[in-house]
Amino acid sequence: MKYLVTLLLFTLTLFASEPAYLYEDKNSSVTIDYVKENADVIFKSTDDLSKGFSNSAWWLKIDIENPTDEKVDKHLIFEFQLLQKIEAYIIDGKNISTYISGRNLQKNQNNLHAGFNEIEFTMQAHSKKRVFVRIKSDHIIHLQYKLLDTKAAFEYFQNWSITTTLLFSALFFLFVYNFANLIWFKQKIYWYYIVYVFGGIISLLAANNLFTTLFNFGIDDIKFYVFGGMLFYLGLAFFLYELLRDSMPALDVKLHYMIVAIMSVLTIVAIFDSGLANKMFLYGAGLVVTVLFTCIIINALNRQHPLARYILTGWLILSFFLTFFLLSMLGIVGIEYRYFYVYGQIIEGFIFSIIITYQYRFLQVQKKQEQEEIKLAQMGELISMIAHQWRQPLSSISAIASTLTLDISMDNYKKEFFSQRLEDINRLTQHLSSTIDDFRNFFKPNKESIETSLEHVVAKSLDITQELLSNSNIEITTEFNDSINVNVYESELMQVLLNILSNAHDNFIEKKIQNPSLKISTKDNAIIICDNGGGIPEDIISKIFEPYFSTKNEKNGTGLGLYMSKLIIEEHHNGKLSVYNKNGGACFEIIVG
Repeated sequence: MKYLVTLLLFTLTLFASEPAYLYEDKNSSVTIDYVKENADVIFKSTDDLSKGFSNSAWWLKIDIENPTDEKVDKHLIFEFQLLQKIEAYIIDGKNISTYISGRNLQKNQNNLHAGFNEIEFTMQAHSKKRVFVRIKSDHIIHLQYKLLDTKAAFEYFQNWSITTTLLFSALFFLFVYNFANLIWFKQKIYWYYIVYVFGGIISLLAANNLFTTLFNFGIDDIKFYVFGGMLFYLGLAFFLYELLRDSMPALDVKLHYMIVAIMSVLTIVAIFDSGLANKMFLYGAGLVVTVLFTCIIINALNRQHPLARYILTGWLILSFFLTFFLLSMLGIVGIEYRYFYVYGQIIEGFIFSIIITYQYRFLQVQKKQEQEEIKLAQMGELISMIAHQWRQPLSSISAIASTLTLDISMDNYKKEFFSQRLEDINRLTQHLSSTIDDFRNFFKPNKESIETSLEHVVAKSLDITQELLSNSNIEITTEFNDSINVNVYESELMQVLLNILSNAHDNFIEKKIQNPSLKISTKDNAIIICDNGGGIPEDIISKIFEPYFSTKNEKNGTGLGLYMSKLIIEEHHNGKLSVYNKNGGACFEIIVG
């Protein structure tokens, strides 16, 4: 609680500033001698110390008095840390002490504290001093300053340290939390969110002048700041796209990628060309992009995306702070911006992290439902296969029984003949029992992988489908080459094979293919199934693994079979399922890890 109060109090100080006397040197040519001689004429009193983008040099006049009987140390602190060059001239009678700070020139060891532009000097008892400060920057200009004694300055920097540490800790927590989720769940949406948070961390470091202070890369902090902003927007753009893509119409998708392209180009230009117009255009574009993102999310809400209202809540919080930040950077709002967008990012970050976790659980439930749905559909297909498998043996048993009954009624009893026929019945019933075992094993919830050969899995799958395929006069050719034992979930791999074989059978029937044939080959850790069913049209071949996409009519197809097959191979077997057309047919290639 103590640290939160510190954070609040320090934030409130950002809205307060000392009244000041200000002079604008539009040509940036005025010298200290001219300013000193004409100070009483050229300086005007003002409370407006936010000057936006400006090519002018700005002069401050600060009169300081020490009415006490003791000498005191004073600290003149400029809070906006992206001011590139500050020249301070302290007038003490006829003496002038000069201080120069800024990232482009070497800093005096007495005028830099924790990344701030700080000027420290001593006031003798009952003395007065006049300070002239010249500030020139090709970035946004905020001239807010504080004049503090040593104790107050120590408390100020202590509060700054606590505030910055809290903000970095919150961003770092979001970074680590989402990185852990990336490792655990392996969802690319976490990559985008990590980039987004990392961009915020870089911008916060640069906004506090810490790249120059701590790391001394020799690169302007402003360039790090703009680069962090680029990562911030790009990560956010791809994160929102990944989160909302199921409900984004084509226009929103095109608009989304246009936003990414514009922000990337503008950021690159701003990094390599520090002109004011480029930065004004960059921040102006950021404001427009913020509005466009809001429109896209509202559109998703109108399309009843299940997470849209939660996303909109988090985004409105972020965009509120982000809008003030951008208006401040454009000089439209006279607020020292430094932590504004970070507050929004942290609040939004916790909301979005909850949303991502919820989305993952939602997807897991949805996937489980899809698995149950495809299992039921497969069960229906397998029951049909059982009927095909049992029809001929049952007919044979019935015929044998009729023959034996007829022989008995005619007193035509021959022991050897009866014995042979009873063996035939026993053989056929064993075949029926074996068929039941095959189907029972298929539906057994076996979650342990076993080491087996792909030929064995193919053979067991063909045992189940053989009657169905042979009754449709489908020729089956197998070619097993150098297959090695692999660890697989046997029933799941059989499910994939049965789905592909069943689809091939349906395709042959639907297209009335003459002389239909299937070739199944294995090599190493791959199974290839090719047919001569005319192939898959090129305009849909890239879609056949999408959920609920089916070339069958609504009564015969769920559109989940190949989708689930791909998930089984990629997620459970660390492999790959692909399809291509070859020699007037389609080939499915299964590679298991």
